[in-house]
Amino acid sequence: MYLKLKKNKAGCPFRSNLVILRLDSWSYKQSILDKLNKLNISKSPGPDGIHPRVLFELSYELLEPLYILFESSYKLGKLPDEWKLGHVTAVYKKGNKGNPFNYRPISLTSIICKLMESIIRDHIMEFFFQNSYLVINSMVLLKEDPLFCNF
Repeated sequence: MYLKLKKNKAGCPFRSNLVILRLDSWSYKQSILDKLNKLNISKSPGPDGIHPRVLFELSYELLEPLYILFESSYKLGKLPDEWKLGHVTAVYKKGNKGNPFNYRPISLTSIICKLMESIIRDHIMEFFFQNSYLVINSMVLLKEDPLFCNF
């Protein structure tokens, strides 16, 4: 699997001028609502204690506050300190339970932070594809494919 960057006349993969991702409020709010409605409510809450079911059930009520929070965080280029925390725990894989190599670490992080990261990633990927910065080879796996890998 590979992604190919298109190059400009100078051979550089990006334009010389700085491209700033702009998110219009309607599509950004729609993205937030879509992500909230697709939350897996059986997942565990992150270190902030906010359960995905609460976010799912109150999606319309939380839309505007989340939009303001995400927008201000995006414009300032900073994340709240609580979003940087995670609970790391060991999950048993297989084999002898006494052997520490038979465990893998998992980290529970803030669901709200994951939502924001996901929305920004989706908008960046959409921007790259619309502006032909990335060309997908026929072998690249897409989200619909069960073997999907993050870019």
